[in-house]
Amino acid sequence: MCYDHPKRPQMNSNYDFHEIALNHNVINAMAAVKNNKLAMANMWFSFSSYMPFFLIQLSTKANSIQTVSKLISIANEELGDGDYILAHAYLFKQACLNENIQINQQFTSLKSLNILKDIIAKELNDSYILGIHLGLEIIANENITSLVNILGNTLSLQSSEFFRIHFVNEDDHIKKCVDNF
Repeated sequence: MCYDHPKRPQMNSNYDFHEIALNHNVINAMAAVKNNKLAMANMWFSFSSYMPFFLIQLSTKANSIQTVSKLISIANEELGDGDYILAHAYLFKQACLNENIQINQQFTSLKSLNILKDIIAKELNDSYILGIHLGLEIIANENITSLVNILGNTLSLQSSEFFRIHFVNEDDHIKKCVDNF
């Protein structure tokens, strides 16, 4: 992928971000458990718990301080900007508890997470890293909408802190990812 912008150097990526959007996202897993709220909640809790650590690990592969900074900033946001009660995994757990969905604290093994872990083991360049990140963000709105629908789409769920944050922030995250190119 090549992004042509007059003020930025071109970045050639040998990574097609659509690959992660189509093959490694949790929507595929959501489809498999769409009638099981508890399985969905456990799966998303695991995914949400892992993402900040994935972004931090991904940042260690970057060469550009700007790329590192952006990934760490988003990981920090996912972790609640230093306040555990605002960590996205915790907020999701609270939203589920309010709907009487008891999340299993055990980490659920997901194929998509294993694929992300395999990516970290590779030698990566910044454009590849940015492609991975964009690939994850570009499907976020669909993931969040599917998640709230599967969990019951109640007014209390929609207005929970977790979903309010995600319904507002995902477009901004996508814009930031595109700006990174």
